[in-house]
Amino acid sequence: MENVAEFSSSNMEYNGLVSRKPSKVEEAPFVLGTISDSYGFSEQIGNRPAETVWQDTGKKPEMRVWIIVNGRLSNWRYYMYGNFSIQNVYIVLFSHLVEQNLENNIHMWVGKKSSEKDFGIASYKVIQLGIYLKSNVKQYIEYQGEESDLFKSYFKRKLKYLDEEIYKAKVSDAILWRIETTADGRVHNVRVPRTLKSINQRFSYVLDAKNKVFLLTGSRSNDYQKAFAVRFVKNIVAKRKATVNVVIVNNDVNDKKDFFSYID
Repeated sequence: MENVAEFSSSNMEYNGLVSRKPSKVEEAPFVLGTISDSYGFSEQIGNRPAETVWQDTGKKPEMRVWIIVNGRLSNWRYYMYGNFSIQNVYIVLFSHLVEQNLENNIHMWVGKKSSEKDFGIASYKVIQLGIYLKSNVKQYIEYQGEESDLFKSYFKRKLKYLDEEIYKAKVSDAILWRIETTADGRVHNVRVPRTLKSINQRFSYVLDAKNKVFLLTGSRSNDYQKAFAVRFVKNIVAKRKATVNVVIVNNDVNDKKDFFSYID
């Protein structure tokens, strides 16, 4: 049986269902459209707001990958595309042109050691993403080791499965702060998405990666922003009980590589 579910955006009518393969533990099927109470949800999908991580998707040919981390949807780093942690569930969006029309394939990839909870949350998010994209959407489910040829064709290399230790080293809940100046001359910090679009030479940045804090100053960042960034880093370190490694990102190649490894 092909692991695919499709829906028509014109009337939001769902056809087919996504259900997890039987395992030693009996698992409740997951029906597109409504969340099973066994996963802790009871609302209709369409009533929920769109995730900020997939805003601006579905507007051009591209591939995007997200991972369920601690019950939340997070961006999977671009350089890790094609690598999947067996402990987790992913959502992969492949947007491509067919006769000048943009079509969107949404795949839910399920690792063999992923949890029931993450499976339920990912199923929910797949439908929510389909509603956000509105048109020309097909939904698929992929199981580790049994991926479809279509899914594998998206990646240049053979899929790689990561164990838990590697996964922990690659995924982060790091916070990126931009130090900027307001119109009235005040300097303050603003939390921004950990993406390349957030980084501009006019500002200074502080990346809080828990046990490591990075300070990056743009070439056109003014002295007030730089001084504020230094004080901000000192405050973070002072409040943290554990030892924190402070990295000043300048021209050192390894420092830059380390910093941008946290940027999607």
